[in-house]
Formats: sequence, C-alpha cells, structure tokens
Amino acid sequence: MHSRPSLAEAAITVAPGASGADGKDGTNGVDGVDGDNGDNGNDGNDGNDGNDGGHGTSGVNGGAGGAGGAGGAGPVGADGVDGKDGTNGSNGTSSLTSLTQVTPECTRISTGLDNGDGNGIANNGVLESGEVDDTSNAGDCTRIAFATSTFVPGDVGGEAEATSTCNRLAAAARLSGFYLPFITTATFSPSADFSKTGLPYVRVDGVQVAADFATLATGGLDAAINLDEKGDARLGEIWTGNGCSNYTSTAGTTRVGLSSDTTLSWRSRYTQFCNRNNVGLYCFEQ
Repeated sequence: MHSRPSLAEAAITVAPGASGADGKDGTNGVDGVDGDNGDNGNDGNDGNDGNDGGHGTSGVNGGAGGAGGAGGAGPVGADGVDGKDGTNGSNGTSSLTSLTQVTPECTRISTGLDNGDGNGIANNGVLESGEVDDTSNAGDCTRIAFATSTFVPGDVGGEAEATSTCNRLAAAARLSGFYLPFITTATFSPSADFSKTGLPYVRVDGVQVAADFATLATGGLDAAINLDEKGDARLGEIWTGNGCSNYTSTAGTTRVGLSSDTTLSWRSRYTQFCNRNNVGLYCFEQ
C-alpha cells in the first residue's frame, strides 16, 4: 500500500490552461406559481354628458270621455190659474142593450143607440128594432137538420109516424131536441107547424144550411142537407110534397127533393111515385 504524498511534496508549478467551452443552456425551469391579484385601481373620472336624444313620436289621442249624468229635476213650477168653465155639451145618446129569450136555451142580445133610427123614438129608454146595431146569441142558438139514414115508404103512416121516425133516429144518434119532418099533408106543413125562432139551421157537423126559417122556406140553402143524423153522407131523393094520400098510401105521386142540391131543388126537384122504397125524410129540430 502506497502512502499519500503530503501537500508539500505535491506542490508543482502548473501553468493555467485555456478556458473551456461554454456549456449548453440548461433546460428552462418550471413556470413559477401565479402571483396574487393586484389591488383594484382607483376609479376613473366621470365622462362628459352625452348629447340630448331626439323628440319621441306623439302618442295616440285618448278615447272620448263618458256622457255626464243627467241633471237633477228642476223645481216644480207654481200651479197655473184655473181656466174658466167651458160651455156645457149637448146631451149624449144613450147606448142600450136588449135581451130576448128566443128559446129556453137561447138568449138573443141586441145593442144599439137610443137615437130614433128606423122610425124609433129617440131617448125614450127603449131599444126599438130600427135602433139595433148589433145582435148576438148566447146559449144553444142553432137548430139541427138532417136527412134520415133509413128509407121511408110513401105510406109511412102520415105526419105522426114521420115525426116519430125523425125523433127515433135523432135519439139513437144522441141528438137533443124535438124534430119535425119537412113534408106537407092536409093537416100539417112546415110553414104552419115549424117553430119560427129566427135561429139558423145547421147540419150535425155544424155547417149552416139556412140562416132562419124564412130562408129555408123561400130560398136556396147555404149548404146541402146531405148528412144523416150520424154525420154520414146521405145522397138521394127525399119526400117533401103533399101526396101519397097524406103519406098513408103507395098509390099516386108526390114531389121529392134531392139532398145533394142547394137550389130550390133541395125540396122540389120532380114528381115521384109513392111506391118507391128508396126515399128518405128531412128532419128539422124545433
């Protein structure tokens, strides 16, 4: 083993060598940590005022205001001075009503002015016929007429049996009232024996056939008597004349009418033999 020489023994004069080449740049160090944010700067000075803006567009006109409330009523004026009394008017004409009991079931009501019309006496308190302006009826104020639903022979048995036939058929059909046949014999005729009430005659359906007996006896009809007591159609010949030995015989002839007619032919169309068995009767309520 060798011993280390001492520093004295090692001291040798050495001339300095040439400088060495620069070493390569070292690798960039890692970025340091960001420092803390600095304090806020002082506020800047206020800016100058901006220029005035342009005028805005005009607004839409507002709607009309509501109507004002009505004003309160003014004070009541003072009463005027009473005028002078007028001249008395002339006496007026009285209006009168008259009641006539035509039948137990019918009352005729007549009204008019007590003014002396029609040769009456004015203001006498009585409604005379010429003063009547309007007439109406109250109650059962019509009389039914029908053609029989059954045929009646020429020798039916006279006016009495013809009357019985009319009322028997009316009762079976639930028609009220008393009925007479429109035939003529030596002892019976419509002109002499019918009730002259002045009431209108109607069929069982309510249709008027004559305004009253006067129209029935002398003129045509408003409508044909072409329905029987039940309201069924009845067209054909009807005994009406004065013959057949007062309707007790099938010998001879007599006048007949036609139930389909409204002229005078309804009661006198032509002459027929009394032995016919397809002829009926007209029956009229009294």
